[in-house]
Amino acid sequence: MPGGRSNAYKLSKYLVMPNMRKSQWSNIRKRLLLLDQSELIAEIKDLYVISDENRRFLEARFLQVQDQVEAVLADYKQEIIYCFFGERGISDDLPKLRDARGLIRDYWKATKDSSGTLDLMLHYVETSTEFTNTYGDINEPFYNSLESVLNDFCEGIFKSSDPEQSYGQFNKRLVALKKAVYGIGWGYGDTVQEIIDDLESRFEER
Repeated sequence: MPGGRSNAYKLSKYLVMPNMRKSQWSNIRKRLLLLDQSELIAEIKDLYVISDENRRFLEARFLQVQDQVEAVLADYKQEIIYCFFGERGISDDLPKLRDARGLIRDYWKATKDSSGTLDLMLHYVETSTEFTNTYGDINEPFYNSLESVLNDFCEGIFKSSDPEQSYGQFNKRLVALKKAVYGIGWGYGDTVQEIIDDLESRFEER
């Protein structure tokens, strides 16, 4: 692999690093403990409506019915698409790789849902591949990010509770991705095909 990047799958890398400013959580906690249930719910509602990021986090954390979970995951996927193609069309500040990876991190932090996190990681690579197929070759850091996430995804398959089931869940999308990357420059197409071929061979050996 280019640059000797590690294949180690560490979901911890998707956790937000703490701000260097001293945390005020202990003081906030003291105030929250003085609230009754209705007041606490009202505060949480204010957080819910004040930003889309808060809304996505709270929905991911508390909506557990299957159709609700799927709706939350679809929302995160759409936000990743916006990071590449924009909400109102393409602009000079796109693609926003850091923001897109941050969405994966946020979903994992809110849910600890390995399957959904893997789904978002593959979606990130699929969407970024569509982006480069639409607008042409980008640059090495762009492709390095894609390859890194795909490597993490592959290792995440084996860290899941049922690797065979996880692989089966994503296999058709991986086959489609191999076709989509054909001929892309900076060695990206060849590298992605090698990563997926290696994943396939590891399951054939099981």
